[in-house]
Amino acid sequence: MENNEAKPSIFLSYSHAQKEYAIQIQEALQDIAIVNRDEKQSEIDGFMRSILSHDLVIFLISVEFLESEKCMYEASLALKGDEVGQIGEHTNLMFLVSEKASVLYDQRGRGKYINLWVDKFSEMSKLVKSTFNDADPNLSDGYRSLNKIHEKIGVFFNVVANKYWNLSFEDETDLIVKKVKERLDGLAGGKKEANGNNGKQLTNPNIIELDEDTVTITLRKCPYDNVFIAEERISFFSDKKSVKLVGELAASKDEPLCVIYTGGSAGMVREKDGDQKSALVQLGLSDFVKRKEMCFMKNLDVDLHFYSFDAPIDSANIIGTHWSDLADCIGVLHNYYQGFVIIHGANTLTYTSSALSFMLDNLSVPVVITGSEFPLDDHRADAIQNIQRSMYIAAHKTNRLICFQEVCVMYGDKLLKGNRATRQRATDTKESFDSPNAPQLGMYKNDVLYLQHEYARTKNDKNKFLKNGHFSTSKNIFIFDVFPEMDMGLFKQIQGYGNLNALIIRTFGVGGVPAEDEYSDFLTHLGELIDDGKIVVHLTQNPAGSKEVVLNIEDYTKLFDIGAINVTDMVTEAAFCKLKHLFKRNELPTDDEHYIADISSEMTINLKGEMSRSTYIANFTGANKINAQGEPRELTGVFGRPFDKNSIERVEIRITGIKITNNRKNSDFKFSVYCDGDNGNTQIECYETKNPSSSEFPANISLHAEELPNGFVDLLKSDHGVKLYMDSANHEFTFKKVSLLVFVKEDEQ
Repeated sequence: MENNEAKPSIFLSYSHAQKEYAIQIQEALQDIAIVNRDEKQSEIDGFMRSILSHDLVIFLISVEFLESEKCMYEASLALKGDEVGQIGEHTNLMFLVSEKASVLYDQRGRGKYINLWVDKFSEMSKLVKSTFNDADPNLSDGYRSLNKIHEKIGVFFNVVANKYWNLSFEDETDLIVKKVKERLDGLAGGKKEANGNNGKQLTNPNIIELDEDTVTITLRKCPYDNVFIAEERISFFSDKKSVKLVGELAASKDEPLCVIYTGGSAGMVREKDGDQKSALVQLGLSDFVKRKEMCFMKNLDVDLHFYSFDAPIDSANIIGTHWSDLADCIGVLHNYYQGFVIIHGANTLTYTSSALSFMLDNLSVPVVITGSEFPLDDHRADAIQNIQRSMYIAAHKTNRLICFQEVCVMYGDKLLKGNRATRQRATDTKESFDSPNAPQLGMYKNDVLYLQHEYARTKNDKNKFLKNGHFSTSKNIFIFDVFPEMDMGLFKQIQGYGNLNALIIRTFGVGGVPAEDEYSDFLTHLGELIDDGKIVVHLTQNPAGSKEVVLNIEDYTKLFDIGAINVTDMVTEAAFCKLKHLFKRNELPTDDEHYIADISSEMTINLKGEMSRSTYIANFTGANKINAQGEPRELTGVFGRPFDKNSIERVEIRITGIKITNNRKNSDFKFSVYCDGDNGNTQIECYETKNPSSSEFPANISLHAEELPNGFVDLLKSDHGVKLYMDSANHEFTFKKVSLLVFVKEDEQ
């Protein structure tokens, strides 16, 4: 008799249009799991409510699934969270997506289905209110299921719309079975760790083995009992899923610390010992750990495992493939260590810290990056102090410290958030790096560490860690500062460079750029680049950037109107690395317009704590002519992704290309903007000016809602498309575009 009790259970959710395919998947998986699906219609309700009791839920996502109330209700029952979905929170879910349903990877495709379910819920709400028929079980059940879908639709699309996480109907059955088995094994491993592992805990890594694809990493003792060097190099991890650490390892009471040596000044010494005038040489890993300056390691209460590239790297030469290799290494070794320290050159240290922050999802251990201004043997050397302090912070279990579950920079006396740090001074051992737009995570005073516990991220689960893609190496980004007397011929060269994909412009102040006049056509050239499909991002040259978009500043609105993206107080390094990350993560084989739109919308959203607040922008389409004293004209728009409605700080509206077509003398011009809701229209803002003339009337208008109107926040559901209406009292006018900007104070996603 088959021992089903030993098998994990799988819930298979699908539309009946895919029943034959579901049976095929069920049969393929029956040797590794008990697969349940809703064969008996009379038991569907109870069966659906049993979803969360299964080890794994597999959704067969088709167009029919996305349009089915029953299917979407099943999906809503399986999802965690009320507002924003994280892939890392849903490791017990898998998605197989059909070719036609792959439209959900596109912003507009998602918007179509979001609007579908929002409208269905709205209709049901009106029906319930009009009939008061709560006693009707069919009606109340329908309301409850639609309400649940309405609550979770944003979470659903946030989780399922990452194609690197999913499989497809077109994948071979053997591949699907293999991936399902890997997921089940991973979930089982998490349960074992929670309940007590068979054998030893992670404190003795040489006995850890995750799956049948495990490869061996050999560690040799050098030069102290608690210091080990890996024979395999960083590039070794690029195609590995799990490893087994072997060697004559010390059994420390806590998990060991991983130290990745990349090179830089911290690993440089004078060619002639004691001669400060002799040439500098870069040490290899073995020579580095044997240096007398590193003897402090033997007194540490934690085992140190060192890894390195094939050869040390001058940080000025670091590129995206190095970042991918580092992310691969951390991704494979994540569960083996209590923390990571990366020894790095100072020149591009904050580019690496920003890059890794975007590439490592749900990080549950510290990744501390450090370096030095001076060589290891220099009498002014800061290398040993920075390395010691970084090891102390990363070894949080050994030292009983709070665990900062993110990429950090430890340099001088400051512990900084990795994607908020930037270099401010060239050779200052204390003040080289800072985070001018974000609080420090910690600081040393008189050699005592003071940690800012309120800024620590401590809720991530090690079993849910996910390495989220690599960096695009095929997309080219150019960065330049605006300056007085700029030669506009520069733009002709940029436009002629066929491989350019994005431009980062560092402006004066908040969006200050050369004005359009007889000497400069800066904005014209910039607009041509955007029309040609290039992404243009702008941020300030000033160290402390503006923390919000300000449409009442003329400089900013000029850039906004042509389609340039403002990333508020993000530092240059983070803007560059975020673009590189999004180019790869959102990569689509076709449909460049939507590809650019998705990246543009995510650049203004706080993904990894890289900016102080997010700006969600909905551009509205529809009738672009408003009649005097006529019916309000409807405009529809969709936000690029869901957001937390309770964190909305303010809203603004930008209307461009306004032109009055029936100017009435001695008549005030007034129009109003409304937002549609279940309880009627809610006025957001109105505009009024005295006796406008066609020649004097402004072509573009910004409406600033200083206080949110009653009921408006409720209309901007986290998963909600939104409708606007405009009317005019006395004048007919046309316009080109209406944009609704919602400013949200939120944590990283």
